[in-house]
Amino acid sequence: DCLSGDIAQKQLLHVTLTQLCDQQVSHFLQQYPDAWIINVGAGLDTRFYRLDNGRCHWIELDVTENLVWRQRLFHKNERYEHRCG
Repeated sequence: DCLSGDIAQKQLLHVTLTQLCDQQVSHFLQQYPDAWIINVGAGLDTRFYRLDNGRCHWIELDVTENLVWRQRLFHKNERYEHRCG
């Protein structure tokens, strides 16, 4: 299903949405550098690693299957948690 339709347009959409979301989170962290970020339905999102300011705390909420993959693929951080939700 991922390979059907206009793949270039789908990729452009995902990149654009990621960039817009990153900008919003970056702006929020500039105003509240010690904030707690809760990412619901995180999937394999890498936003914490791209936007970490060294002070914020991040919780990734997702289903167990995605959390298992996150634990295998991403390094641990005391300010970064995975939770089933």
